[in-house]
Amino acid sequence: MKQVHKKSDDEAVNQLLVAAYRQRTDLAWDRAEAQQPQCGFGQLGICCSHCYDGPCRINPFGSDEQRTICGRAKSDLAGGSLVRSVADGSLALLKLAREFGAEVSADDLAAVMTSEDEMLGNGPARLQALGGLAAKALDAIAQAKRQTYGADQPGVSKVNLGALNAQAVNVVVHGHVAPGVIQALTGAAAKSSATVNLSAVCGADAGGRLALPVLTNYESQEAVLLTGAVDLLVVGSQCVMPAMIVLAAKLNVAVVEASALKEAAAVEAALQTASEAFRRRAGKAVNIPPVVRPLHIGGIDGGLTDALKASYAKGVVQGVVYLGGCGSFGSTQDTVSVQLARQLLKDGYVVVTAGCAGVSLAKAGMTDPAYDEANPALRAALPAGLPAVVYIGACHDVAGFLGVAEALKDSAVPVFAVMPQITHHKTLATAAAFAAKGITTLIGLEGVFTDAATRQSLGRDGILPLAELAKGPKGWNEAAAN
Repeated sequence: MKQVHKKSDDEAVNQLLVAAYRQRTDLAWDRAEAQQPQCGFGQLGICCSHCYDGPCRINPFGSDEQRTICGRAKSDLAGGSLVRSVADGSLALLKLAREFGAEVSADDLAAVMTSEDEMLGNGPARLQALGGLAAKALDAIAQAKRQTYGADQPGVSKVNLGALNAQAVNVVVHGHVAPGVIQALTGAAAKSSATVNLSAVCGADAGGRLALPVLTNYESQEAVLLTGAVDLLVVGSQCVMPAMIVLAAKLNVAVVEASALKEAAAVEAALQTASEAFRRRAGKAVNIPPVVRPLHIGGIDGGLTDALKASYAKGVVQGVVYLGGCGSFGSTQDTVSVQLARQLLKDGYVVVTAGCAGVSLAKAGMTDPAYDEANPALRAALPAGLPAVVYIGACHDVAGFLGVAEALKDSAVPVFAVMPQITHHKTLATAAAFAAKGITTLIGLEGVFTDAATRQSLGRDGILPLAELAKGPKGWNEAAAN
């Protein structure tokens, strides 16, 4: 059973958790606790309800081989569950690419389609193909954003709930929103007679040239509304909890779907709605925790690969690691990613990060070049002004890391990806994209690879179980070889 004694390490979130308790407002943590105990068969991926002869389940502790009614073994169930999740995540990434203005072929869309009636299949080959499609989608997203914003430039924004402004019209963008919509909102805000403060949740577009402030990450998204300072919520199609919409209605916060903001008139109308909400809350108390840090963004193209090659040859840098993923209600918010990043820095690894895990590291001050817990030798080996933890934006902005991995492909510099907590299928598909590109990738979906044969079938550069993290970064090469 999951037991969380402390919900978050974020002092801003903790302040609002107290407010939620006093208001008798249930948040995601409360609902997670109410769901306990959760189904252990489902967590292990060894139950099946894909036909009406089921549901079937397999005893994970049985000494005799057990199969479902149709004859699937334990590895078939776990592997099939993984393939379906990666297929769904790859489709989500392709959908984002199309929403962002990229061309997505009918062949690519057809290639991710899967059916529960396909009872026989080649799991490893299918994973490799899906990973390749996910990588293609991530590259298309990056190209679409460059066409809208131009080339990314290093910049500084803000992170945490203190980026809200009680004296301004607060428009919050949540989820994955097309860069054209972000640009339209920013342009209309600049022309508005009122002061408009545009910010994001989960890193929505912090990685673009516009560098929006980031308020918080996935688990604590409801806390943003509890500040009482949000005048308009603009939602994308992914990562937005249904509970956000319910809570917004309860608090009379207007919600607009980003897909409805394709015309200038619609954008102007949305900002007018936000301005009217701001006027209604004038003089009313808000609860904005005074917690904010600078968010240093980008710099991955500024000589990083050359510095890595030179410093690795001198034994200063041990490699580069992408640390990404979501959060989990089964652990204290931010702790897993932050503790892992600290260990990586101590061991001499440069960390590239994005998405909700990246927001965790940014809230902890780790994306600041002056972060005082960074390995001094590691920091000195990097280009001037570049932090040892490089934040590159939303989780869909990881094409930049793939570019670094490609540039280091013929060098001896080790390249890894680690996602200790995964909540969404598109994040799992991103892990598959890394593995398809030959990057040793570790994920934290407990139980997905309970069967040794399933793990072995993925190969040396396939996705490995989180348990291998216990061996430490210096042992990952050996872990990947086993």
